[in-house]
Amino acid sequence: MGRWNGQLTWQVYFRQRADKPNTIRAYKVGQNGPAYAVALRGRAWIAADSYQIVRMETDLVAPLPEIRLLTDHTIVDYGPVHFRKGSVEMWLPQSAELYCDWKGRRMHRRLSFSHYLLFSVDERQKISEPKAETKGLEEN
Repeated sequence: MGRWNGQLTWQVYFRQRADKPNTIRAYKVGQNGPAYAVALRGRAWIAADSYQIVRMETDLVAPLPEIRLLTDHTIVDYGPVHFRKGSVEMWLPQSAELYCDWKGRRMHRRLSFSHYLLFSVDERQKISEPKAETKGLEEN
């Protein structure tokens, strides 16, 4: 139990199990090259009152020397996004920071997310018997 931005949270540590396939993240080098699965470890801060994830940090379990990936660190902060249509509220990323050391080059990106759009499809089709067509039919 701890606090994040003044909010009471559970802090959960996670790590990719060696006996399970890595399916969360993979890097593909070149258009037809192989994909390299990445094992991740990290922490998640989960709101004690709503059980929503409010922050998540991930790192590589180990570097991938095959593609010269030494560091892959991601921080994502989540928050409520209210959609006017249907009074829907979802917890979605608000910001993200990405740090990477790949092929001897370091990268740092800060991203912020806003102006989310909610897309939904309602199906209200009514199925009935086909109408018999009489025009253009000739009797023999």
